[in-house]
Amino acid sequence: MAHDSRGTSPATPLWRFTLRQFFIGIALIALSCVALRGASSWWVSAMLGLTLFVLTTSLLLVAYRRGSERAYWAGFAIFGWVYVLMLILGWTMDAGPLRTTSLFTDKLSRVSYDWLYAKATTSAMAGSSSGGYGSSSFGSGGYGEMGVGMQAGDMSGEGGYGSSMPGGAGPFGAPPGYGGMGSMPPPAFPPSKDHFANVAHGVWALLLAACGGWLARLIYVTQPRDSAVAST
Repeated sequence: MAHDSRGTSPATPLWRFTLRQFFIGIALIALSCVALRGASSWWVSAMLGLTLFVLTTSLLLVAYRRGSERAYWAGFAIFGWVYVLMLILGWTMDAGPLRTTSLFTDKLSRVSYDWLYAKATTSAMAGSSSGGYGSSSFGSGGYGEMGVGMQAGDMSGEGGYGSSMPGGAGPFGAPPGYGGMGSMPPPAFPPSKDHFANVAHGVWALLLAACGGWLARLIYVTQPRDSAVAST
């Protein structure tokens, strides 16, 4: 009779990490933080590609692994793909409980965005409405229509460091209130909320997949031994 290694045996630890898995986890956490901090259309595409790559690879690992590792990757694939399919379904719906904006993860992501960037957004909007860094002594269109020896159009023909309109965008597409010379770096303007939420969906998919994998492994390891079918 073949020995069944399943069950709550001291030889089969439930929570087991290798050094490689630990470093991969740290790298994914760091990548997620960077992607959320600088959320853009590029980061949305990158996180989507990474998520689909990892979830597709998990299907191969289900086929070519055995025992508790196979159980882990099965749970990983199921939870991850179910979440992705829910997102796809939600994006195609204009109303209903399954639309993306009704998901708890989407609401939590947007609340997190508001909590993280509320002050930055308020400051940016206030700076835009008042002409950025400009004031009555520096001119209303950025760093100088009047004052500090820079008259409008002295160098760029576009109103010095600012534009001829209060809080103008400048010829090089700088943020409102900064003008177009590019001599000063733009502020850390908060990313788009939609980009932030879409990047967060990729992070949520991988996080929920990992939780599903550990749940599946827990179910596999803790099942009674006498419930397994013995092979002779």
